[in-house]
Amino acid sequence: MANEIQLFHRIADLDSARVRRLGIDMKIQALEFRNLDISESAAGELRAGIGRVEVPVVKDPEGRWHIGFQQIESYFLGLKRV
Repeated sequence: MANEIQLFHRIADLDSARVRRLGIDMKIQALEFRNLDISESAAGELRAGIGRVEVPVVKDPEGRWHIGFQQIESYFLGLKRV
């Protein structure tokens, strides 16, 4: 998981769906989907990382957290500029 971008999401959440679609459309490499509806460990990691359970959230390979659609979109767009 060290080089992966982790997307913490919920299937029924609209912004989570928008981020999933964006990641797929932009062909973001190494995007790991962490569904909070089926993974207690993902929820625990998210709670430990940002102090609450919220979606969508991305944890980048450097350990930085990007919370909400706008922050994640900015992060993804920045990846494409490199």
